[in-house]
Amino acid sequence: MVNRARPVLGLVLALFVVVSLSACAQRVAWEHPTIPEDFWATDLGTCRDRATRLVERELSYQDPFKAAERTGLEQELAVFDARKRILKLTEECMRDKGYRPVRKGKTAT
Repeated sequence: MVNRARPVLGLVLALFVVVSLSACAQRVAWEHPTIPEDFWATDLGTCRDRATRLVERELSYQDPFKAAERTGLEQELAVFDARKRILKLTEECMRDKGYRPVRKGKTAT
């Protein structure tokens, strides 16, 4: 019975890592031509939260026993892929809201 709990523990740990990594700062800043700057961080947080929940849900559908069979490197790659997916979904959400990415320290003209 102890061995069956191990895959679930691995999945919970992987989800925790994904959530922790998704809280990291974005590599790009976002701006909107008509929405006041005071709302930009809130919109980004909302998009990031939605993306994180979606990826967590996708991960929860995976077979925990298969996840337990992964090597350390395979698990690290899965976490990396999940983080990349969160960033992609966050970017799509921000673009759908009318934001455009800008390099930090610069503004789009």
